[in-house]
Amino acid sequence: PTFTFALYQLAYIYLKKGEPQNAIEPLRKMLEVEPRNTMGIHALGLAYAQTGEKTGAMQQYYLLQSLNPRLAEDLLKAIPK
Repeated sequence: PTFTFALYQLAYIYLKKGEPQNAIEPLRKMLEVEPRNTMGIHALGLAYAQTGEKTGAMQQYYLLQSLNPRLAEDLLKAIPK
């Protein structure tokens, strides 16, 4: 089985350590199993934003818009203009 919570926690640790590039893969794996997990989508968007991958970050923003508008707005604020 895929332990999605453990993958999210691992990604969260990487984000806290300032290593967003290492958070991307665990979040992708998590979202393969739970594609509508709003916290995972948000975290992946943040990881993309922090690594300068604006396109990836915006894709996550668009996914979040219909699932959780509040989280979508939070993510949009973190994406470099």
